[in-house]
Amino acid sequence: MNLSIFPSSSEIWFYEDKVRQQWLFEENEIPAIKSFVSFSKDETMEYLQHCTYPLVSKEATNSGSEGVYLITNRAQAERFCHKVFGPGHRAVNYTYIRQKNYVLFQEFIPDYQHDLRVIIIGNQFFGYYREIPKGDFRASGAGILIKEDIPEEALYFAKSVKEKLPDTHYLSVDMLKDQRDDQYYVIEVSLFNRVSSSDRLVVDGVPGKYVFEDNEFSFYPGRVWVQELVLREVLITWINKQKTLTKKLSD
Repeated sequence: MNLSIFPSSSEIWFYEDKVRQQWLFEENEIPAIKSFVSFSKDETMEYLQHCTYPLVSKEATNSGSEGVYLITNRAQAERFCHKVFGPGHRAVNYTYIRQKNYVLFQEFIPDYQHDLRVIIIGNQFFGYYREIPKGDFRASGAGILIKEDIPEEALYFAKSVKEKLPDTHYLSVDMLKDQRDDQYYVIEVSLFNRVSSSDRLVVDGVPGKYVFEDNEFSFYPGRVWVQELVLREVLITWINKQKTLTKKLSD
């Protein structure tokens, strides 16, 4: 129907689908946490014989660390596999669905204390660190945030990830730096996040944003509601589309 919608069909295709995200990471050669995805019980059981434990298991659709589990040994992994590929399938947090005939395992990265979320809207960048609660291995959903300046290396990494994925009006890139090789890797991405404050970035105690302009990042102070920025991007997309249609009609 040639309508501008948000989210677009390309955005919604991989929103809250961690399996599809893995396909996109692999297809576009995006550095991501090493993962294994399978829809075959035989293939999964074979993998479990030779993989390194512990493993992180993720449900395809979930957020805030829900549906993320640590599998510590092969016996536990095989029991998990029998449920997923069994007749009743595996119950999840939502009563109306099951984890059915698929697995998503990610490598467990040892000795990290936090991950980093970088939010991108147009040429504007925000972000914060998320601490891991004591006795857990998951940072997402705990709400323990550290708001401080973000290394340029991480900003450029997030920018490169966005450029390789389908166009999005909003993208948050969850990443961590693996201390074994000192490189950033994507954990997952999202097209929406819960936003309850106007300080998605704080540098030296000052709320603001990074803006990529003239091939460099600059910090601008000021509180911002990212919802308004997303709406602006959607309207810009619509305006540009109308200009293109008008030009075609005039030609």
